[in-house]
Amino acid sequence: MAGHDGTANDSAHGASLPYLRLGTALPTIFAAAEGSTVISLLPRVPDTQTNGRHSHHDHRTDSSLTPHLAEIVHCTAAVWGAILVARPPEAPLLISSGPVPAMVERLSGDPAQLTALVDSHLGETIRQIPLTVNGSSLGVLLLGFERSERLDARQQALQLLLADGLAQRLQSEQQQRRIARLTSQLAIINQLGQQINWIRDRQQLVEQITSLIYQTLDYDHIHLLLINEEHKSIDLIHASGPLGEQLLREGFSERLDGNGIVSWVASSGRIWIANDISTDPHYRPHRMLPNIGAEIALPLKVDKRIIGVLDIQNDRQRIFDSDDLFLLQIVADQVASALEHARLFETEHHERELATTLSDVSRIICSSLELDQVLDLILQQIDRVVPHIGTRITLLTEGTQMRVVAAKGCADNEEAKLATFEITQAPLAPLIMYERETVVVRDAISDPRWIWLPGAKQVRSWCGTPLIIKDRPIGFLCVDWGEPDFYTEAHARIVRAFADQAAVAIENAQLYTTIKSFSEQLEHKVGQRTIELRHAHNEIATKAEQLRALVCRVVQIQESERQRIAHDLHDSVTQAILGAIYELQALRRRIGGQRTELIHPIDECRQLLEHTLVEMKTIIYALRPRALDELGLLAALENFVAASSLHYGLEITFQVSGSAYPLTDDVELAIYRIVQEATQNSFRHAAARSMTIGVEFRPRQLRVTVVDDGHGFDPTQVGDGLGILGIRERAQALGGQLMITSQIGQGTRITLDLQRSIAERLGEL
Repeated sequence: MAGHDGTANDSAHGASLPYLRLGTALPTIFAAAEGSTVISLLPRVPDTQTNGRHSHHDHRTDSSLTPHLAEIVHCTAAVWGAILVARPPEAPLLISSGPVPAMVERLSGDPAQLTALVDSHLGETIRQIPLTVNGSSLGVLLLGFERSERLDARQQALQLLLADGLAQRLQSEQQQRRIARLTSQLAIINQLGQQINWIRDRQQLVEQITSLIYQTLDYDHIHLLLINEEHKSIDLIHASGPLGEQLLREGFSERLDGNGIVSWVASSGRIWIANDISTDPHYRPHRMLPNIGAEIALPLKVDKRIIGVLDIQNDRQRIFDSDDLFLLQIVADQVASALEHARLFETEHHERELATTLSDVSRIICSSLELDQVLDLILQQIDRVVPHIGTRITLLTEGTQMRVVAAKGCADNEEAKLATFEITQAPLAPLIMYERETVVVRDAISDPRWIWLPGAKQVRSWCGTPLIIKDRPIGFLCVDWGEPDFYTEAHARIVRAFADQAAVAIENAQLYTTIKSFSEQLEHKVGQRTIELRHAHNEIATKAEQLRALVCRVVQIQESERQRIAHDLHDSVTQAILGAIYELQALRRRIGGQRTELIHPIDECRQLLEHTLVEMKTIIYALRPRALDELGLLAALENFVAASSLHYGLEITFQVSGSAYPLTDDVELAIYRIVQEATQNSFRHAAARSMTIGVEFRPRQLRVTVVDDGHGFDPTQVGDGLGILGIRERAQALGGQLMITSQIGQGTRITLDLQRSIAERLGEL
């Protein structure tokens, strides 16, 4: 992980990226003039730079070109031949035929070595022929001869022709090797993608990514870094390699505006490659990685958003070429996609868990309607969603006065609940209460907006959010932490979501408290009113009982008076009329036939008196029916029906049902009078033609009905007349229920219901 000055090397334009500097330098490194030109080879990586994971690459090897080289040696009459090929990222490749001198075998690719070799073997004559295809240098052909001879044109042409053929074969072999290498690495990358795409746990994913790249792509140090938007930095989250665990323990982070390679790639979104960090003035070594030879850093992009950097370092120089760039770009895209999928999955999983937790929390804190219990439940349940060492609930009391109503985790919770203040006295309160913002204080000591309230000495990092009901703030909820820079915007969002649930529970509890208070007041008033109504009811009942007794007494007096009048009429008037009739009969007998002019007036007077006597007897019977006293109610009603049918000309039907049981005299008399009054009303006012009178002896009730087919009336429009009033008074005196139903043109029905127990003992009362 190194630094630079922030100047981008754009691979897209083929501009001076280190691996392109290497590629563009090949023609000059292997350029050869006509005849014999000294060439310079790529430097071989010293053995001391290997870290033990990579084996030493022997630059001498067998090849499919060896037979062709042997044929060239034979055709040119050379003693030996060698092909020196630059083969990044490995050491130069030496292909030889014949007794090659030891110095040739020891060539490391250093141009100075090759020059020294030619100078020291002038007597033996070493000829150098560049191997080029289409102007691109692939290496150099060395031919050793026994003695120095000047080549004629034919021999030079032959050597060049043979070299051209060898160059073509060399290019073909290199292309085949490149294709095989790319195919193999693409297969590895495909396997890598398959293995990481199913992982959803972020930590497991980053560990797997770095481990797989390290194991499959044969690089020395693999570093995965992600951008921290909140801290504006890029942080190492995993590393693989000999020192990976130690790097993770120590940690590594760069600011996005820093000068390091990683920070520049993270901020610019462009690739940086340093194939030789010793020539890169922008590279800054890490004390734990002193032997780094090359580095490549690739941005991890999701659409146009940069989420991190894949940084790969190698102990060998000139390790990265265009094929590495191509392959690592594919890897970086796969890694970015896998990390984004894991992030989305983790976010969705976290949001789902948070929603489930908040739903459960809401159910719990809403399980009680007592305000004190609700506040305690809120302080208990916030532990499930936000880490904290202390938490408080502050509510708006009167006007702009705020008061801490609940506290938990403070040094002294009771002391914390003594805190009261005006909104304008606390700089953070207006932001929460008026602006409805969730506020995060990173360090209470250095924040000028912070004021120290009782019981808040432990606070360093703080987060407060409003409690809002129907766009009306009722207070705020806050959480504390004892270290600075703890709470983040993510914490603030969760606290806000929890506060929304808590506000609902608090409002329900406050409403319940209000309703409970109103209910208690109402119950008190209802209790008082109930007592008053009970007293009034008792008074009304007493007065009603007194009125009923009075009515009974009036009815009794009335009946007694009727009985007295009937008795007086029977004993005096009736007897006087009867005596007058007898006197007239005696007078007529004395006159005989002597005075005929007096007989007719005497007969008329006698007939008048007889008719008056009949009327008088009817009146006396009406005042006190003798049959009622002598024969009982049913017989009296039968006589009444028979007499009324003759007297009023009505068709009256009398019906009796059920098993008759004895009734008191008062009940029989009242029923008789009710039937009597109803019959008279039907004849006088309703013009009834027929009538039905019924007496039904039920087990628990006595029912008397009088039904006629008269004109009827509207009970809501017509008040009670004297007849109806008398019927109601008698029914009230009995303690019975009287129902009068009538409709115009449909007759009238009068029903009297009397409890049997009352009917049998009314006389005793």
